[in-house]
Amino acid sequence: MLKKLALMFLIATLFSFSYFVYSDHPIGSDITFPPDQIERDLALIKASYYNFDILFLPDEVEVKAGENVTLDISVVNIGSYALREFSLSLSGIEYPYEITPSGKTDVLVWGDWDSVNGLMRGKKDYKITINVPANATDVHLVNVTGMENFSWRRTSKSGTFILKVIPAVSIEQNISVSKVVVPDFIMENEPFHINFSLKNTLPSRQRVDLVLAIPPDWVAVEGKKTYILEPQNDTAASFTVIPTNSSGNISADVVYPFKKQIFALSKIGPSITQIIEEPKEEVKKPTGLAALVEFLRNLSPIFLAILVLILVIVIWFITKLVRFYSGRKKPEE
Repeated sequence: MLKKLALMFLIATLFSFSYFVYSDHPIGSDITFPPDQIERDLALIKASYYNFDILFLPDEVEVKAGENVTLDISVVNIGSYALREFSLSLSGIEYPYEITPSGKTDVLVWGDWDSVNGLMRGKKDYKITINVPANATDVHLVNVTGMENFSWRRTSKSGTFILKVIPAVSIEQNISVSKVVVPDFIMENEPFHINFSLKNTLPSRQRVDLVLAIPPDWVAVEGKKTYILEPQNDTAASFTVIPTNSSGNISADVVYPFKKQIFALSKIGPSITQIIEEPKEEVKKPTGLAALVEFLRNLSPIFLAILVLILVIVIWFITKLVRFYSGRKKPEE
Protein backbone atom coordinates (compact mmCIF):
# COMPACT_ATOMS: atom_id res chain seq x y z
CA MET A 1 0.00 0.00 0.00
CA LEU A 2 2.80 2.40 0.90
CA LYS A 3 4.60 1.56 -2.32
CA LYS A 4 1.47 2.39 -4.33
CA LEU A 5 1.04 5.70 -2.48
CA ALA A 6 4.69 6.61 -3.05
CA LEU A 7 4.38 5.70 -6.75
CA MET A 8 1.22 7.80 -7.11
CA PHE A 9 2.91 10.74 -5.37
CA LEU A 10 5.90 10.47 -7.70
CA ILE A 11 3.66 10.36 -10.79
CA ALA A 12 1.67 13.36 -9.56
CA THR A 13 4.88 15.31 -8.90
CA LEU A 14 6.25 14.54 -12.36
CA PHE A 15 2.92 15.47 -13.95
CA SER A 16 2.80 18.80 -12.06
CA PHE A 17 6.38 19.64 -13.03
CA SER A 18 5.73 18.72 -16.67
CA TYR A 19 2.58 20.84 -16.77
CA PHE A 20 4.43 23.79 -15.22
CA VAL A 21 7.29 23.58 -17.67
CA TYR A 22 5.36 22.88 -20.86
CA SER A 23 2.57 25.35 -20.14
CA ASP A 24 5.13 28.20 -20.19
CA HIS A 25 7.56 26.51 -22.61
CA PRO A 26 5.82 24.29 -25.22
CA ILE A 27 7.56 21.28 -26.69
CA GLY A 28 10.30 22.35 -29.08
CA SER A 29 11.03 25.67 -27.36
CA ASP A 30 14.21 26.42 -25.42
CA ILE A 31 13.73 26.47 -21.65
CA THR A 32 15.84 29.35 -20.40
CA PHE A 33 15.97 31.15 -17.06
CA PRO A 34 17.48 34.54 -16.19
CA PRO A 35 21.19 34.25 -15.33
CA ASP A 36 20.57 35.77 -11.89
CA GLN A 37 17.50 33.63 -11.14
CA ILE A 38 19.21 31.63 -8.38
CA GLU A 39 20.62 34.78 -6.81
CA ARG A 40 17.19 36.45 -6.81
CA ASP A 41 15.52 33.37 -5.33
CA LEU A 42 18.12 33.22 -2.58
CA ALA A 43 17.59 36.94 -1.91
CA LEU A 44 13.84 36.37 -1.54
CA ILE A 45 14.44 33.46 0.81
CA LYS A 46 16.93 35.51 2.79
CA ALA A 47 14.52 38.46 2.96
CA SER A 48 11.97 36.25 4.69
CA TYR A 49 14.65 34.98 7.08
CA TYR A 50 16.16 38.40 7.92
CA ASN A 51 13.69 41.28 7.96
CA PHE A 52 12.81 44.20 10.22
CA ASP A 53 10.89 47.48 10.43
CA ILE A 54 11.95 50.86 11.82
CA LEU A 55 9.07 52.29 13.90
CA PHE A 56 8.20 55.68 15.44
CA LEU A 57 10.39 57.65 13.02
CA PRO A 58 8.94 61.20 12.68
CA ASP A 59 8.40 62.93 9.35
CA GLU A 60 9.93 66.26 10.44
CA VAL A 61 11.81 67.52 13.49
CA GLU A 62 12.55 71.16 14.36
CA VAL A 63 15.46 72.12 16.60
CA LYS A 64 17.01 75.43 17.57
CA ALA A 65 20.68 75.95 16.78
CA GLY A 66 22.89 75.22 19.77
CA GLU A 67 20.47 72.69 21.25
CA ASN A 68 20.09 68.90 21.09
CA VAL A 69 17.24 66.90 19.63
CA THR A 70 16.39 63.35 20.78
CA LEU A 71 14.45 60.71 18.85
CA ASP A 72 13.07 57.51 20.34
CA ILE A 73 12.65 54.78 17.71
CA SER A 74 12.25 51.00 17.72
CA VAL A 75 13.46 48.20 15.46
CA VAL A 76 11.07 45.24 15.24
CA ASN A 77 12.21 41.85 13.92
CA ILE A 78 9.61 40.58 11.41
CA GLY A 79 11.80 37.82 9.95
CA SER A 80 12.35 34.19 10.85
CA TYR A 81 15.91 34.54 12.19
CA ALA A 82 17.40 36.72 14.88
CA LEU A 83 19.20 39.86 13.68
CA ARG A 84 22.75 39.23 14.84
CA GLU A 85 25.27 42.05 15.15
CA PHE A 86 22.61 44.64 14.30
CA SER A 87 23.70 48.28 14.07
CA LEU A 88 22.06 51.65 13.46
CA SER A 89 23.62 54.70 11.75
CA LEU A 90 22.73 58.17 10.43
CA SER A 91 23.66 59.92 7.19
CA GLY A 92 22.77 63.23 5.57
CA ILE A 93 24.11 65.48 8.35
CA GLU A 94 27.57 66.52 9.50
CA TYR A 95 26.53 67.23 13.09
CA PRO A 96 27.77 64.98 15.90
CA TYR A 97 25.22 62.43 17.10
CA GLU A 98 24.97 59.56 19.57
CA ILE A 99 22.93 56.35 19.30
CA THR A 100 22.05 54.36 22.42
CA PRO A 101 22.66 51.43 22.61
CA SER A 102 25.80 51.90 20.53
CA GLY A 103 27.72 49.34 18.56
CA LYS A 104 26.30 46.00 17.40
CA THR A 105 23.50 44.26 19.26
CA ASP A 106 21.11 41.34 18.67
CA VAL A 107 17.40 41.66 17.94
CA LEU A 108 15.69 38.35 18.72
CA VAL A 109 12.77 36.87 16.79
CA TRP A 110 10.36 36.79 19.74
CA GLY A 111 9.97 39.15 22.67
CA ASP A 112 7.86 39.28 25.80
CA TRP A 113 4.40 37.83 26.37
CA ASP A 114 1.53 40.31 26.33
CA SER A 115 -1.74 39.43 28.05
CA VAL A 116 -3.74 41.08 25.26
CA ASN A 117 -1.73 40.48 22.09
CA GLY A 118 0.03 37.29 23.10
CA LEU A 119 3.64 36.64 22.19
CA MET A 120 5.23 39.83 20.82
CA ARG A 121 7.85 40.09 18.12
CA GLY A 122 11.44 40.85 19.10
CA LYS A 123 12.10 44.56 19.48
CA LYS A 124 15.03 46.83 20.31
CA ASP A 125 14.52 50.44 21.43
CA TYR A 126 17.03 53.09 20.37
CA LYS A 127 17.61 56.69 21.43
CA ILE A 128 19.19 59.04 18.88
CA THR A 129 20.60 62.35 20.12
CA ILE A 130 21.80 64.95 17.59
CA ASN A 131 23.98 67.83 18.77
CA VAL A 132 23.23 70.87 16.59
CA PRO A 133 25.99 73.57 16.55
CA ALA A 134 25.15 77.12 17.56
CA ASN A 135 25.90 78.54 14.10
CA ALA A 136 23.89 75.91 12.19
CA THR A 137 20.93 76.80 10.00
CA ASP A 138 19.62 74.57 7.25
CA VAL A 139 17.15 71.83 6.34
CA HIS A 140 18.52 68.27 6.13
CA LEU A 141 17.10 65.01 4.86
CA VAL A 142 18.45 62.50 7.40
CA ASN A 143 18.66 58.77 6.66
CA VAL A 144 18.38 56.24 9.49
CA THR A 145 19.86 52.93 8.33
CA GLY A 146 19.67 49.63 10.18
CA MET A 147 21.87 46.69 9.16
CA GLU A 148 22.41 43.13 10.36
CA ASN A 149 26.05 42.18 9.89
CA PHE A 150 26.03 38.45 10.66
CA SER A 151 24.52 36.74 7.59
CA TRP A 152 26.39 36.00 4.37
CA ARG A 153 24.59 38.90 2.71
CA ARG A 154 23.87 41.70 5.12
CA THR A 155 20.28 42.94 5.21
CA SER A 156 19.64 46.66 5.56
CA LYS A 157 16.67 49.02 5.65
CA SER A 158 16.44 52.79 5.81
CA GLY A 159 13.98 55.43 6.93
CA THR A 160 14.14 59.20 6.50
CA PHE A 161 13.07 62.31 8.34
CA ILE A 162 13.56 66.06 7.82
CA LEU A 163 15.68 67.95 10.33
CA LYS A 164 14.91 71.67 10.27
CA VAL A 165 17.40 73.84 12.13
CA ILE A 166 16.17 77.23 13.33
CA PRO A 167 18.89 79.90 13.79
CA ALA A 168 19.56 80.80 17.41
CA VAL A 169 19.47 84.52 16.59
CA SER A 170 17.95 86.44 13.74
CA ILE A 171 20.54 86.72 10.98
CA GLU A 172 20.26 89.08 8.06
CA GLN A 173 21.81 88.50 4.69
CA ASN A 174 24.86 90.74 4.82
CA ILE A 175 27.15 89.61 1.99
CA SER A 176 26.89 91.41 -1.32
CA VAL A 177 28.53 90.38 -4.59
CA SER A 178 29.51 92.76 -7.38
CA LYS A 179 31.94 93.31 -10.26
CA VAL A 180 31.64 89.80 -11.72
CA VAL A 181 34.19 89.62 -14.57
CA VAL A 182 34.41 86.68 -16.99
CA PRO A 183 36.05 86.38 -20.41
CA ASP A 184 33.85 86.60 -23.47
CA PHE A 185 35.49 83.58 -25.12
CA ILE A 186 37.27 80.55 -23.69
CA MET A 187 39.33 77.81 -25.32
CA GLU A 188 39.36 74.07 -24.68
CA ASN A 189 41.82 72.96 -21.97
CA GLU A 190 42.97 76.55 -21.39
CA PRO A 191 42.36 77.86 -17.84
CA PHE A 192 40.22 80.98 -17.43
CA HIS A 193 39.40 83.08 -14.37
CA ILE A 194 36.13 84.30 -12.86
CA ASN A 195 36.76 87.41 -10.76
CA PHE A 196 34.28 89.15 -8.47
CA SER A 197 34.06 91.20 -5.30
CA LEU A 198 32.56 90.30 -1.90
CA LYS A 199 31.49 92.89 0.67
CA ASN A 200 30.69 92.32 4.34
CA THR A 201 28.14 94.89 5.56
CA LEU A 202 28.31 93.81 9.22
CA PRO A 203 30.37 95.71 11.79
CA SER A 204 32.20 92.45 12.62
CA ARG A 205 34.28 89.88 10.73
CA GLN A 206 32.36 87.25 8.78
CA ARG A 207 33.43 83.81 7.54
CA VAL A 208 31.97 82.77 4.17
CA ASP A 209 32.32 79.68 1.99
CA LEU A 210 32.20 79.86 -1.80
CA VAL A 211 31.14 76.71 -3.66
CA LEU A 212 31.55 76.42 -7.44
CA ALA A 213 29.40 74.19 -9.67
CA ILE A 214 30.71 73.30 -13.14
CA PRO A 215 29.96 70.65 -15.83
CA PRO A 216 31.13 67.14 -14.85
CA ASP A 217 33.97 66.96 -17.38
CA TRP A 218 35.44 70.35 -16.43
CA VAL A 219 38.12 70.88 -13.79
CA ALA A 220 38.17 73.52 -11.06
CA VAL A 221 41.56 74.37 -9.59
CA GLU A 222 39.81 74.95 -6.27
CA GLY A 223 36.06 74.29 -6.24
CA LYS A 224 35.47 75.48 -2.66
CA LYS A 225 37.06 78.50 -1.00
CA THR A 226 36.78 80.08 2.44
CA TYR A 227 37.20 83.81 3.07
CA ILE A 228 37.34 85.85 6.28
CA LEU A 229 35.73 89.16 5.38
CA GLU A 230 36.62 92.26 7.35
CA PRO A 231 33.73 94.53 8.41
CA GLN A 232 32.50 97.04 5.84
CA ASN A 233 35.27 96.10 3.40
CA ASP A 234 35.41 94.70 -0.13
CA THR A 235 37.41 91.53 -0.76
CA ALA A 236 38.47 90.31 -4.20
CA ALA A 237 37.66 86.66 -4.95
CA SER A 238 38.23 84.43 -7.95
CA PHE A 239 37.89 80.92 -9.37
CA THR A 240 40.12 79.24 -11.94
CA VAL A 241 38.43 76.73 -14.26
CA ILE A 242 39.79 74.46 -17.01
CA PRO A 243 37.01 73.79 -19.56
CA THR A 244 36.56 71.12 -22.20
CA ASN A 245 34.86 71.51 -25.58
CA SER A 246 31.45 70.65 -24.10
CA SER A 247 28.83 73.29 -23.32
CA GLY A 248 27.27 73.75 -19.90
CA ASN A 249 26.42 76.05 -17.02
CA ILE A 250 28.68 77.46 -14.30
CA SER A 251 27.37 78.84 -11.01
CA ALA A 252 28.64 79.68 -7.53
CA ASP A 253 26.96 79.82 -4.12
CA VAL A 254 27.97 81.77 -1.05
CA VAL A 255 27.26 80.17 2.37
CA TYR A 256 27.47 82.27 5.55
CA PRO A 257 25.26 80.41 6.82
CA PHE A 258 22.72 81.49 4.23
CA LYS A 259 23.11 79.80 0.87
CA LYS A 260 22.67 82.13 -2.07
CA GLN A 261 23.68 81.94 -5.73
CA ILE A 262 26.05 84.78 -6.55
CA PHE A 263 26.38 84.29 -10.31
CA ALA A 264 25.32 81.96 -13.12
CA LEU A 265 27.11 81.60 -16.47
CA SER A 266 26.40 79.65 -19.64
CA LYS A 267 28.92 78.31 -22.16
CA ILE A 268 27.76 77.58 -25.71
CA GLY A 269 30.63 76.85 -28.07
CA PRO A 270 33.60 79.07 -27.26
CA SER A 271 31.50 81.97 -25.94
CA ILE A 272 30.46 82.44 -22.33
CA THR A 273 27.66 84.71 -21.11
CA GLN A 274 25.89 85.54 -17.87
CA ILE A 275 22.42 84.11 -17.39
CA ILE A 276 19.91 86.90 -16.83
CA GLU A 277 16.25 86.23 -16.18
CA GLU A 278 14.25 88.08 -18.81
CA PRO A 279 10.71 89.35 -18.09
CA LYS A 280 8.02 87.18 -19.53
CA GLU A 281 6.14 88.66 -22.48
CA GLU A 282 2.39 88.63 -22.39
CA VAL A 283 1.04 86.39 -25.13
CA LYS A 284 -2.01 87.82 -26.84
CA LYS A 285 -4.56 85.29 -28.01
CA PRO A 286 -5.72 85.80 -31.61
CA THR A 287 -9.42 86.50 -32.19
CA GLY A 288 -11.77 86.44 -35.18
CA LEU A 289 -10.17 85.88 -38.58
CA ALA A 290 -6.68 85.75 -37.04
CA ALA A 291 -7.79 82.87 -34.83
CA LEU A 292 -9.13 80.99 -37.88
CA VAL A 293 -5.89 81.53 -39.77
CA GLU A 294 -3.88 80.36 -36.75
CA PHE A 295 -6.09 77.27 -36.49
CA LEU A 296 -5.60 76.38 -40.15
CA ARG A 297 -1.87 77.00 -39.90
CA ASN A 298 -1.57 74.49 -37.05
CA LEU A 299 -3.43 71.74 -38.90
CA SER A 300 -1.46 68.83 -40.29
CA PRO A 301 -1.14 68.67 -44.10
CA ILE A 302 -3.44 65.60 -44.33
CA PHE A 303 -6.31 67.23 -42.42
CA LEU A 304 -5.81 70.45 -44.35
CA ALA A 305 -6.05 68.56 -47.66
CA ILE A 306 -9.23 66.79 -46.53
CA LEU A 307 -10.73 70.13 -45.45
CA VAL A 308 -9.91 71.72 -48.81
CA LEU A 309 -11.44 68.73 -50.65
CA ILE A 310 -14.66 68.99 -48.63
CA LEU A 311 -14.80 72.72 -49.31
CA VAL A 312 -14.40 72.16 -53.08
CA ILE A 313 -17.19 69.56 -53.08
CA VAL A 314 -19.52 71.90 -51.18
CA ILE A 315 -18.81 74.79 -53.58
CA TRP A 316 -19.36 72.50 -56.60
CA PHE A 317 -22.65 71.24 -55.17
CA ILE A 318 -23.89 74.79 -54.45
CA THR A 319 -22.92 75.87 -57.98
CA LYS A 320 -24.89 72.98 -59.50
CA LEU A 321 -27.95 73.85 -57.41
CA VAL A 322 -27.79 77.50 -58.48
CA ARG A 323 -27.51 76.53 -62.16
CA PHE A 324 -30.35 74.03 -61.85
CA TYR A 325 -32.80 76.47 -60.32
CA SER A 326 -31.77 79.37 -62.55
CA GLY A 327 -32.25 77.23 -65.72
CA ARG A 328 -35.84 76.23 -64.93
CA LYS A 329 -38.49 78.06 -67.01
CA LYS A 330 -41.32 79.85 -65.30
CA PRO A 331 -44.74 78.26 -66.00
CA GLU A 332 -46.88 80.11 -68.58
CA GLU A 333 -49.70 82.12 -67.17
